[in-house]
Amino acid sequence: MRRITIALIMAVAFVFSGCTVSREARIQKVKSQHPEWDQTTVERVAEGQVEVGMTEEMVLAIIGQPGQVAREDHGNVWTYMASETGSWGELRSVPAFFVHFDAGRVAEIKGSQKRVVTPLLYSR
Repeated sequence: MRRITIALIMAVAFVFSGCTVSREARIQKVKSQHPEWDQTTVERVAEGQVEVGMTEEMVLAIIGQPGQVAREDHGNVWTYMASETGSWGELRSVPAFFVHFDAGRVAEIKGSQKRVVTPLLYSR
């Protein structure tokens, strides 16, 4: 069972390693989906890294829909999930990346975005 899990993880890593889209392709994709954004914004989003000050729309363009949304006093907290292998080899979703919004802009980031598959970086 352990060999199957390791082989599966290696196969997924191999598939995703060849699927990374070039920076220029990401810029063109973001420009086509958001022609109203200026060049600086397009390039920031195309980098694929969520940053403090970004809008909800920018975060959606980078990382997609959150797995959970929690409403708090000052705004929302978007939770993105990652897959983890349990002790029995089962895959399970676990919270991995949290984006805190205040007045529609990113106010704080917690966790690891690297653990979440980012659609902008892997889709064509």
